[in-house]
Formats: sequence, structure tokens, C-alpha cells
Amino acid sequence: MCRAATDRRRSAEERAAIQDFCVRRSLAPRDDTQRALFYVLTGQAAEYRAADPDGSQLATGYQSADESTRAMLRQVMADDSDLDLPHVLAAHRPDRAPVLTAEEGRYLAGHLVRRGDWAALWRLARDLPLVQAVEVTRLFSDGWRPPDEGGRALFGRLAQADLDGLVRALGALEAPALIHIPMDDAPTHGSFSPDGKHLLVATEQSGCYSGCRVYELPRGTITERYDYRGGRPPQTVLHLGEAFFLVGCRGFETWELVRYTAGQAAVIDWNQAPINVAQHPDGFVMDKWLLGGRRLRLCDARGELTRDVTVRVADPGPGLHLAAADPRTGRLAIRGAYLWILDGDGISVLGKMPLRGNTPPRIAFLGPDHVTATDAMGRAVVYGVTGGLRLQVVADLPAVCRDFVPLRGETAVLHQGGRAVPEARVLR
Repeated sequence: MCRAATDRRRSAEERAAIQDFCVRRSLAPRDDTQRALFYVLTGQAAEYRAADPDGSQLATGYQSADESTRAMLRQVMADDSDLDLPHVLAAHRPDRAPVLTAEEGRYLAGHLVRRGDWAALWRLARDLPLVQAVEVTRLFSDGWRPPDEGGRALFGRLAQADLDGLVRALGALEAPALIHIPMDDAPTHGSFSPDGKHLLVATEQSGCYSGCRVYELPRGTITERYDYRGGRPPQTVLHLGEAFFLVGCRGFETWELVRYTAGQAAVIDWNQAPINVAQHPDGFVMDKWLLGGRRLRLCDARGELTRDVTVRVADPGPGLHLAAADPRTGRLAIRGAYLWILDGDGISVLGKMPLRGNTPPRIAFLGPDHVTATDAMGRAVVYGVTGGLRLQVVADLPAVCRDFVPLRGETAVLHQGGRAVPEARVLR
């Protein structure tokens, strides 16, 4: 009922009637974060302030919400001067310097202009990408200028910049390029380094693992190669900058999590059943099948355990297991009889769909609001996390997809052509 009250797919009249029903009966979600979002979206100001006095739950909920819910929240917050929109939009940075989408930047700039908070608007302009910074500089009025000499000089340069010329130049620089990296063997998994300058790829030959290589981009020069003498191709590879990790199977169902640092390999965990790992904002998240999939382990970029997360969803299958994670938001994809999309804490269900067939699909995130399910033949279907419980089909990808590799808000498709040549294609 509470979810229906904020479902944008319903008409405004339907939402208003359901919201009135919930308010009159004091209905609200149990989860603290979801309750804060619900109170804001349904206009229950007093209840919201009592439930979330410092705004932390609203900030957390905004960062983990899908784009349609974020849009509703931005509209409500922009209309309510008592809600701290800058705090919410900057919540995922400890120094409060926002990393914003273009839409968030426009909302936040408009909010500060209406408040006449020119100092805060200038701080925002210095944290934005160049084109947005130039646009924001043109919003100042009342003759306001930064108090320091360096700030005034920068302000003047931004105010006089040729905005159309900047847009054309950046468009040329950002045009997606197709990178071909010839290989003798078939790629199975890939992972970009955090700075996007290197690509780690695992390969197979005739069903057996044949190498793990690091390529410098965009030239495709091999900078490192490691061999893992396992009986099967690796299940996962992760490049996390300080180290990279491989999950492989050695001998009879002995799965190992191997860390490579400074040319040295070390087995840091093992299991008598598969180990699943996926990149996470602070490192990676892992589950071990013998734990029943109900407990996930969050590790830092060195492979050190930071905390455990217990997953509680009503799935009729015998066990739940990690399928994927979104490296930006930490959202989780959990596989059982259903595919579950959860927030980064494994608490709130953002979407689900039943899984059918004998071979479970390979799951990957294409940003926070989209996931792909790739079958054994390499056919991929893209689903949208739209704010309702059911995942919506938004696209089919006909390529023979081997892996989807996240890279700083974009995603490359690693696939096998007729001669086993992988290509990194940027999806926007």
C-alpha cells in the first residue's frame, strides 16, 4: 500500500487517494530509510521531521532510489524550503562536495538561486564539470563576486567562456570509441581498473582457463599476465587498483579467491562450493554458497573484511546467492527462485522477477537503474528498475555477450565474434 502511494505509474488522482488512506490510518514503511522517503513524498512534514531530524535517512534513501523516485524527491524538496536539498544531493561525499547528474545540478543550482545563497552556488560551480560550471556562473545576480582574488579571476573566465564552443569540443572528446583487442583465446570475464586506464581480461581455450591479462588502454598493450592452474575458467575477475582478484576452481570443487598484488598471488579464501564476488563502492561484496547465500561479506580493495550483510527476502527457492552489484550505488542483485534487486544494505526490495530455465542467466548491472540477464547462448535482455516491484524489459542485445564491465558510469560489452575477438563497446 505504501509503495502504491508513491508509484509514478499511477495517476496523480490515484496516488492522492492512496496517500490519504495511508495518512488517515498512520500507515508507513517499517524500514527507517523508506519511512523517511514516504513521509516526504506524501507531504507529512511533522512525521518526517520526527523520524529523521538530521536528514540522514532522506539522504541515504535518495542515493539508493531509482531515477523516477529521485525526480519526485527533487521536486518536493525544491518546493519545500525546510528540506536541505544540498545536503541530500551531496550525501555520498564526506566533504559534501556533490557528484551530480546534470538534472541534479540544475535542481540544486535553481534551489540556491531562489535562496540567494551565492557563496554556496559558487562552491557548487567549482565542483561541477566545466560546461555546467559555465552555465551556473551565468545565474549570479546582484553583482556578487567571490571574495578572494583567485576566485574572482576564475569567475571572470567562466563568465566569459564560449559555452557553445565548449559543448562542441567536449562532445568530440566524449564520442564513444570502439576498441578492438585481438586475442588468440576467447574472453570470459573482464574488469576495468578504477581509473579506467587498464582492462583485466580472463580467457579460455577449449573450455579450460588459458590466462589472465592486463591491457593498457586504449592501445591494448599487455602490461601484466598471470596464470592460474585451475581446471575451469575463472568465474570472476576484479581489478580494484591496489590489487586484482580472481575466483577460480582448482581440483574437485575447491573454489579459491586469489589476490594478485605486486606480482604475487595469494589465496585469501576458499570454499567447497562456488564463491561469488562483485565490485562494490568500497571494494567488493562476496558470498559463499555453503553459507546459504543469506549472508554477504563486504571487503575493501585489499580484500579485508569490513562488515557482514544479512539478506532477508521471501524467496521460495532453497538458497539465495549474489548475482551482481552496482559499483556506484552498491545495489545488489540476488538470485534464488526470483531475481531480487535490493538497496546497498540488502534491506529494501527495489524490484524482482521470476527466473526460469535449467541454466540460470548471468546477471550484470548497467548503471543503478538497469540490469541485464544473459542466457547460455549470449543473448542479453535489459531490464529497468522503474520504481515498481516488477522489472520492466527495456531492450534486447543480439550480440554474443560474454561479460558486462562497468567503467565510471558507463558499461562496456565484452563479447566474442567469429574469431574470438573481444570488443569494448560503450553503452550510454
